[in-house]
Amino acid sequence: MITCLLTLVAASLGSALGCRDTLAPVAHLPHAPEARIHITVPAGGQRGDTIAIALDVTSAGGDTATATQGTFRFRPAALRFLGQPALDTLFPVLAVDPADSAAGNLRVLAVDPRGLPVHGLVLLFEVRNSGYAEGLAYTHELGVTASDILDNGGRAEVVPGTVRRPAAVVPGGWPSALRETALRARLIDSVPTGRRYGDVDGNGLINVLDVAWVANWAVGNQARAGQPIPVVGDLRELVGNVAPGNLPGLGENDDPKGPGWDAFCQRRLDVLDAAEIGNEAVRNWRPVVGDTIPASAVDPATGRPRRGSACQVMVPALPPDGIDKALWDSFFLPANLLKTPEGYDFAPRDLITVVFYNSATQAEKQAVMDAIGGEVVGGAFLSAGGIYHVKIPPVTTSSELLAITKVVEAFPQVNFAGIARNLDPQYRSPVVPPVPPDGFDPALRASFFDPENMLRTPEGYVFAPRNLIQIGFKRTATLAEKRAVIDALRGAVVGGSRIDAGAFYYVKIAPVTSIDELLATLRLVESFRQVDHALIAGEDDPNSSPALAQPRAP
Repeated sequence: MITCLLTLVAASLGSALGCRDTLAPVAHLPHAPEARIHITVPAGGQRGDTIAIALDVTSAGGDTATATQGTFRFRPAALRFLGQPALDTLFPVLAVDPADSAAGNLRVLAVDPRGLPVHGLVLLFEVRNSGYAEGLAYTHELGVTASDILDNGGRAEVVPGTVRRPAAVVPGGWPSALRETALRARLIDSVPTGRRYGDVDGNGLINVLDVAWVANWAVGNQARAGQPIPVVGDLRELVGNVAPGNLPGLGENDDPKGPGWDAFCQRRLDVLDAAEIGNEAVRNWRPVVGDTIPASAVDPATGRPRRGSACQVMVPALPPDGIDKALWDSFFLPANLLKTPEGYDFAPRDLITVVFYNSATQAEKQAVMDAIGGEVVGGAFLSAGGIYHVKIPPVTTSSELLAITKVVEAFPQVNFAGIARNLDPQYRSPVVPPVPPDGFDPALRASFFDPENMLRTPEGYVFAPRNLIQIGFKRTATLAEKRAVIDALRGAVVGGSRIDAGAFYYVKIAPVTSIDELLATLRLVESFRQVDHALIAGEDDPNSSPALAQPRAP
């Protein structure tokens, strides 16, 4: 586990603001360590040259900052801002607002829970005149180290040195990279709570501290000792989960899909949420962030984010055909097991088993999941009711876990609910579910898109996972015909999308070592008459287009 980022003292952050444009730095914080700022600038740049200037922030005691927000200043007669590095890693998150660059001002924000690397905040400039090092400054407004909130202000020292020049820049920061495809249609001006999307600490400000909270949660850290990472149903999760924005709505009663629901109608806090909030903090105004949360965004029946019409049914109509072994084993890791009062292993803290009656409808099954915040991650197709393995928000005691099973068993459509036992469940097999799986477990999906598992083009561009493809069957394909395709690949169904009767399946295959091998596998699959298409698996768009070989620049 990465070291916890910060200890927050909410009272020190000032009073709530009534206007989102008012983002003045906080007052000096008593007993907060002073920030030390180093600006590294290369010497010898000639007119027309492109140079990289680096900013490093530490505490007076030498601790590396994990987050910083402020204004970088330069002389526009000597330098012209070109952009920032095009980062292809999870962290650091870097946001730059160039709106006032003509006057020599750049609002910047950088976050990395591991600690910002040396020269972690790099800006690119064109040299206009000599003496460009003169006038360089950084007004530090807010920041944190692994253990402290840094005082604002601080002394900046300009030092000569070499800064590695990034291969690519993104003029204007992140907004274009986030690929918003719709514009806001309306703005909610008032709601009883008054809470705004992105203000996760509830102090009325949207700044680097909100980004720090979300960035920590994204990598599994508690942002405050003893305070658990928010789960779905926690107000902080609702406030911080701003991506995807799913415009134009904000979670109103008529909104088919509110902010934070992904393509599989699942919710998680990740780096995209941190990036969106970070851009808002430096006044790269983003959709959703800063807007008031409508009261209708919460379902009063469940106390959880309201599912719009686009996400009403998520439980598979028929039980999934097994569960991925690696996913199953992760639930039974020692750290995830609850203990009995005597100290014996009891059960996973976030997994239960539910058996429905054969007569239970899909809507009735979904009602059970909504009541407990459950997500189907596997099962066994014994009958129409069958066995469902259900992931739930983690509990802290065995009595809490048993109480949840009792809640589930109280539903008339439930035959049995109990703790999950590690008794060699039916893992995923080459047997294809009669109906395509409706989604893809986020943790399992992320494992396929781990950088170490990705094939790359000769130029170094990320291409696709080496052991995952997408298969779409024709509407007329029978279950036996689908199984024949999976058998030929020695594959296993790990997810999918129930768009229509044919839909598509994500299929795990034996890992290949080259792009040519992967494309040959796709051609093999498409040679079956019951197959409509076979595609590489796309990370950004689960409904990948038929354009197989469009490499994405790193």
